[in-house]
Amino acid sequence: MNGISIIIPCYNLEPYIERCLKSIFQQDYDKEKYEILLILDSCTDRTAEIAKKTLNNSGRNYKMYDANVRRAGLARNIGLENAAGEYIYFMDGDDYLISNYAFSEMVRASQTTGYPVIYQEQFESDCKVFDDEAIWRYFFKREIIGGTRFSSKELNEDWEFVRKIKRKAGYKEMGIKKILYHYTYPRKDSITEKYRSMIKHEDL
Repeated sequence: MNGISIIIPCYNLEPYIERCLKSIFQQDYDKEKYEILLILDSCTDRTAEIAKKTLNNSGRNYKMYDANVRRAGLARNIGLENAAGEYIYFMDGDDYLISNYAFSEMVRASQTTGYPVIYQEQFESDCKVFDDEAIWRYFFKREIIGGTRFSSKELNEDWEFVRKIKRKAGYKEMGIKKILYHYTYPRKDSITEKYRSMIKHEDL
């Protein structure tokens, strides 16, 4: 497959997953040139039911996996092991694409420059937040990832992954200034929110 593998780990995202998936469906990129890999990790709500209904009626190429790894990074590894695309893009299931040209923009940038990584310099969020190495800001050519995988860390496993990739020979990235992605922050009960709350509590 010469297109994109979109890897989405999910843990109890009932209110969000349909919005995420439909933002992918709205892309102007040829639907035959991307696949969606959804990893349902220890879900106890209606995430799986909603995702299956949304995907079954979409006419898109998709794969769904049930997992019990309880880590976003390990769930992403399942996606990597089963991905067929030339490009790899990681999304979070509570986020969504705000541009219908997101995939076209990133593929075009990679093809024009020949760079293996495209970086989103800006993004939309409900609250100002700095997250320079969040995994969804990066659009990877599969070859630069190679055999690199996420660790079992609960927090900042994406930062760790990105830094491993950046140390590789041949790493080059091009930045895109257009805003393509909405980061859902803050979100109650998310791992990130729990971590930031813990830090604030420890600072008291």
